[in-house]
Amino acid sequence: TKLPVGTTERKVRITLDFLYTKAYSESSAVTVFTGISNVLNIVPFSYSLRQNGFVLSGFNVRILRNGLGKVDIVPLQVNFGHIYTTYEPSQTRQANFTVIATQVLRPAMGQEFTIPLAITFGKGALTQDTGQTLNLVSLDGPNKGQPNGLRLSIKDDKGKEITFDKQEVLGDITITGAVTGNVSKVYTAVITPTPGGSVKTGTFSAAIPVTVTYN
Repeated sequence: TKLPVGTTERKVRITLDFLYTKAYSESSAVTVFTGISNVLNIVPFSYSLRQNGFVLSGFNVRILRNGLGKVDIVPLQVNFGHIYTTYEPSQTRQANFTVIATQVLRPAMGQEFTIPLAITFGKGALTQDTGQTLNLVSLDGPNKGQPNGLRLSIKDDKGKEITFDKQEVLGDITITGAVTGNVSKVYTAVITPTPGGSVKTGTFSAAIPVTVTYN
């Protein structure tokens, strides 16, 4: 395609792949790559004059070792006690739990950096009532394997209902040489009767997978 005379703007996406020739065994670190000019030239035909190429801005590469941190949930199991079949939709049972991300290993000498963490609450084996609620299931009795008329939701520390299978913000953890990195958030598990339904008798439980990732 013949381009007009003068300056013409075009866009291109460049992908960089980093290849390890051996296993990385040093401490976690942030490596800084400085910017560079003329990293790539594009010319309209082979005999044209080469002008300035692309300018590659500086960027950081974050290298994190396995075992840099750990995640704890306290308590691992919450107990809602007895729930009666006479409960109305406005009646709820709540229990708090805390998700804690903690630094375990030191970074490279002289390094300190911050990592944004995200958290996802999965559905496990439960089905969704809405994006923010899951149907609980009877484990025994005549309604075994069927929804028991109760639903589960989880609220964050600001009272906002989380959406299951969707990343939410957990917080930032700062990795320090003194191994003081720590971030935590309190969540509330809430059980309510399903509107328009009836609560069935029998035991129930739910296993909710919790995944913490870094950006």
